[in-house]
Parts: sequence; structure tokens; C-alpha cells
Amino acid sequence: ALGTTSEANTTIYLGHDTDVNGIGTLLNIGWSAPPFPDNVTLPNAGLKLEATSSRVSAHFIYTTYDNTLGEPLSTPIFDMSIHDFCSKAVPAVDWSCLKDMGVGGGLCPHPTPPGGSMTGGSMTGGSMTGG
Repeated sequence: ALGTTSEANTTIYLGHDTDVNGIGTLLNIGWSAPPFPDNVTLPNAGLKLEATSSRVSAHFIYTTYDNTLGEPLSTPIFDMSIHDFCSKAVPAVDWSCLKDMGVGGGLCPHPTPPGGSMTGGSMTGGSMTGG
């Protein structure tokens, strides 16, 4: 959700348990998946993050395996303004891990990583450019 968005609406699905747990930790969020325990990461489950021009929302998607169709269930986690989402997400990211990954622009403005510029992206010398 922090990457470059080329359209007004972006949907990201995360399904690996370590990715789901990582985003949960990063954003300090939890979820319910009845009848399972809270914050569980089940097989065939994941997070759905959606961003529009003004809001970001997240849902936990899972199945209870109670039917032969395996139809997914969805539990809302949050729905907030982009400003509130960025206020929560940007301070939680270790931007030094993104050095030389070509990250820039996108949904949330972010600081230049400590010790230098991002090559291949849109940030250099502490200012954002239109790349």
C-alpha cells in the first residue's frame, strides 16, 4: 500500500502467513476470524488492502472449510483516511531497508533513508522528485 499507485484505486492481496503477520505488526492491527482465535493466520487466508483516492481499508479474508465451495469470508480490520493511514504506516517502516529499491512517490510521502539517496527511484538528496 505504500508503493506507487498508477490508478485511483489499488487492491493488494497478501496471503503468506509471515507477510500477513508482518503487516499486522507493522501497522499494529489485529483481526477476527470466527470461529478461530483472533489474529490467527490460517491456510488459504490473507489480508486485502484497498486504497482509493481518499481512503485505505483492510479486510482479513479466510474460509472455515464448512462447505464444499470453500467460499471466503471477510472481516473488516480498518477503514481510514489516507492521511491517518500514512500517519500510522510511515513511522513504522524502516526506510533504510528500501535503499536502492527504486521506491518513491506512491500513496504516502516518506523520508529519505538515513545515509543517502534512493537510486532508481524518485527520491534524491532528501527531496521528492517526479520520477
